[in-house]
Amino acid sequence: MNKGLILFGLIGLISLFSCEKEFQSVKGTVDIYLIESFEAGEGDLKIDETSIRLQGDPLIEYSQLLSYSPEEYTFKLSDLAKAAIFEAEPTVYGLPFAVVANNEVIYTGFFWPGYFSSMCFWCYIDPLSLYNGNSVQVDLGYPGLPESVSVPDNRNDERILQIFRRDGKLKK
Repeated sequence: MNKGLILFGLIGLISLFSCEKEFQSVKGTVDIYLIESFEAGEGDLKIDETSIRLQGDPLIEYSQLLSYSPEEYTFKLSDLAKAAIFEAEPTVYGLPFAVVANNEVIYTGFFWPGYFSSMCFWCYIDPLSLYNGNSVQVDLGYPGLPESVSVPDNRNDERILQIFRRDGKLKK
């Protein structure tokens, strides 16, 4: 047998097992928490993520997040998660939330219904979209972002994507 063919086969096997090991090392879950308190960052309705205090239990647990689409920034939710969002009524300042992976805050935003007349220059979810199904999109800036405003965009942070990919919940 050709030594080159054997070497090529061994390299292929090593690559295959190292990829599988890396995939198996992804641990944890993605949960969505309500934020109990925070300090405003620079400007209106910007959350200083170093100052947040999460509520005790997640509003939406990982098992209630059925899938995530990184192209559309959309979570598909279980009926239980949908009900939890409807029960958590936002104030005129929105309702702050945090997307948490492995107990680490990845990004923050507000539940911000489309009937609010005020603007939100941060990540937001319009809970009214749940009247059309079980999916919510995480957007930047309501009703849009002026060119002069910048919002940190961690919606497709690799820590989130790896967890959804691991469990077959990442939409293509």
